Amino acid sequence: MGDAEVEADDEDDADGVDDGDDEPDTRPAKRKGKATEPRKAKAKSKGPPPPKKPRMAKNALPKPQKTPKPTKRKARANGDFDADRLATETKISADNPLFNAIMNPSAALQSTAEDFLDSLAQSPGVAQAELINCILRACGCNDSVDADEVLDYDGVVDSLDNFTEGLKQENSPIYPLTSKLPIFKRFRASLSELISRLVLSAADVGALYTSDMVTTLQTWVVAMSSSQIRAFRHTATAVALEVETALCQVAAAVEKEAEIVGRQREGERKRRAANKAQNVMEKDLDGKAAEVRKRRAALAEYLKEIVDG
Repeated sequence: MGDAEVEADDEDDADGVDDGDDEPDTRPAKRKGKATEPRKAKAKSKGPPPPKKPRMAKNALPKPQKTPKPTKRKARANGDFDADRLATETKISADNPLFNAIMNPSAALQSTAEDFLDSLAQSPGVAQAELINCILRACGCNDSVDADEVLDYDGVVDSLDNFTEGLKQENSPIYPLTSKLPIFKRFRASLSELISRLVLSAADVGALYTSDMVTTLQTWVVAMSSSQIRAFRHTATAVALEVETALCQVAAAVEKEAEIVGRQREGERKRRAANKAQNVMEKDLDGKAAEVRKRRAALAEYLKEIVDG
């Protein structure tokens, strides 16, 4: 029995030694210690966001620097047109408001057209003289017509002959459509826009049918298109094409309106057949249809004059 107890004690001692020397028990402790280190590092890594705020502030600094650019562009746009410089460089008088609006890149041509139509309603002769003088300036001609001359259709050819003699005395007269001067770079586009806005706006307010604007314009443009001076022929042809294009747009709108009115009248007639009494709506549509027919006839005559001329 004593020997058995001694062996048991020896085995317990051996087990105690093995437990003390067991390395796997100590390694997990070290691993736990290492696992806490990256956590601390991650906690420290949360610090960088604060320094990013000053970076955003630095990036926001250039924004105020961009604001002066629009002001510079506006200043340039307002300073691009100078009537005195125009007259000096081109030898074309800058006394015509419509021509100056064409030359001014910052001018609102729609407002120019509306102002012209207001003047046409108040002083037809003066306004039409302004329009024809604008075309003369576009030809490089500094001669002008007054309110009486512009409406004297029989004297148009004689007036143009006098203007022609004046241009012949100049060696190489400048006219915008062929000039290579930078100031005339957008002249053709601006001229086209102004004529289009004049015709379309006149159609909207009814001045296209109640005034002599188109008739006067056609009379002078057709006569200029057969002139001996190339500046007259070229410019008049360009103006005539723009007027014709704008009139075609108006005619297309009138045709569409006529179709709508026609369908409405047909519907009212069917209702009247049932009621056997003409109502107010049908009378209004009949009057509107008659008014549309007048406009259609006027536009057809305008277009015929341009094409035949």
